[in-house]
Amino acid sequence: MGLGLGFGLGRFTPSLTGFGPSPLLIDGAVYGLLFTLVTRVLVMWFFMIICYLFTGASFVLLLGTGMHGLLQTRFTILEELSHLNMALIAIIIYLFTEVLIMFFFIGTGSSVKDFVRQHRLDSGIYDRVKAIKHVLFPGTMMSITLFSVAFIVGGAVDRSGLPSWVHGVLFVVAMVHFVKLLPKQNLCFRKNTEIFRDLTEAYEARRRAE
Repeated sequence: MGLGLGFGLGRFTPSLTGFGPSPLLIDGAVYGLLFTLVTRVLVMWFFMIICYLFTGASFVLLLGTGMHGLLQTRFTILEELSHLNMALIAIIIYLFTEVLIMFFFIGTGSSVKDFVRQHRLDSGIYDRVKAIKHVLFPGTMMSITLFSVAFIVGGAVDRSGLPSWVHGVLFVVAMVHFVKLLPKQNLCFRKNTEIFRDLTEAYEARRRAE
């Protein structure tokens, strides 16, 4: 990430003019801020990995549920598994994943905004955060809506005799949209990581200039 790790102890030491802040105090403040930023980056990486793991699990569960719904009438062994229960588990994991991803970008974006304002850095860094949200959030909300509707219609098929093909078409549309969304989410994660790298470089450049 281009971050330098270090621990400085800021303290007051005797000087020719009396007691004043030692240069170590300044170094300690710099190292403290860098350490805080490093901690935020590590937390960001942890939650980003969690998002990727849950995204993979969501994809497998949703695809498996769709295949089960398609093939359950053709293979007796599949009829022993409850399609409704599979769909319920899949939709819960999926919704949790997408909400987690949105909160991830909201949280990291808030951290970037606060850091930029606190240290008077280039506001263009935060503008890049907003650009990521404009790309990611509409598609994510659309994906959530499509799968939610498909799940509700699936319940209607099971309970009220609605034609199953309606549920099938909605699921395929939702799945295709989700597959197209995945590369966008990955790109947004990469851009978000680049923002934190550039944020660190901008802060270090400002400190050197001072």
